[in-house]
Amino acid sequence: MPAIVAIERCGSYRLETVQESLRTLVSHMEGIGAYVKPGNRVLLKPNMLSGDRPERCVCTHPALIEAVILLCREVGAEPVIGDSPALGTAKRTAKGNGILEVCRRHDVSIVDLGKSLRGKAEPLFGASRPQITNGLAEFDAILNLPKVKVHQQIYLTLAVKNLYGCVPGRRKALWHFLLRRSVDEFARMIVANMTAIRPTLSITDGIIAMERTGPRGGDPAPVGLLVAGADPVAVDRVWIELLGARMDDYPILRAAREMGIGETDLSAIEIRGTPLSDAQARDFRLLEEMGPIGFSLPHIVRGIWKQLRGKTLPTRDKVG
Repeated sequence: MPAIVAIERCGSYRLETVQESLRTLVSHMEGIGAYVKPGNRVLLKPNMLSGDRPERCVCTHPALIEAVILLCREVGAEPVIGDSPALGTAKRTAKGNGILEVCRRHDVSIVDLGKSLRGKAEPLFGASRPQITNGLAEFDAILNLPKVKVHQQIYLTLAVKNLYGCVPGRRKALWHFLLRRSVDEFARMIVANMTAIRPTLSITDGIIAMERTGPRGGDPAPVGLLVAGADPVAVDRVWIELLGARMDDYPILRAAREMGIGETDLSAIEIRGTPLSDAQARDFRLLEEMGPIGFSLPHIVRGIWKQLRGKTLPTRDKVG
């Protein structure tokens, strides 16, 4: 059976507009009920890199998260927001980027995926795999909600890369340090991490993407699309085509192809909804040159200090 990826236009972050586009998007894939069942506890894993406001396009937009929450509630499932930001806690980050307000409005909990680990790092498909939170076992389904962005270290951040957020924050920086000599080995680790998490469905926020550079500091790009699929690799492959990029320029898809994980052959992907030829992002500015994948040891030490300092600051966030 071919991998299925759905594409749907969405012209703004007005909640009603997002809801309508999201409902149409999942209808191309047999509806949300094919992935989320009544009584399920569902982890919504957005990109919560920072506390930047939504208009800066750094994180998954709160309107998409709200629309997914409402869709889960319609089928009798209980959504929970979770991430492990590189700096600070999930709740503190959610307060800055507008996600906390959505959670309060709908009485949805926020969990920090960086608090506990599962097992030891181990080889997987010939690649190192980082430790991930053992809290994922508590969920019946995982909805991966990435932000479409250029990324100066790995070229793009899409569906596969977003799942790296399930690795505790400080350990993400450590893996950047340990694998600093090879972007291809780092990409293999990212793909291996995705296979350990096994998301139920990925719904990517490309309504307004980030172009030129990233994962912060890039420019808003009104691409106007939501793209979804059960195979994160196939979703990323379709986005490569939509953005006018080359698959061989994207280390994560190169790694997935070499490891035989997911579908990287565009001709083997069944695209539903808006035709690929009609959904091309015009003049999207891709990264001109990738920077080093690694972090220096002083960078890691500073990051740990900032994160520990952030966790000791007082907070009034009570959701979750």
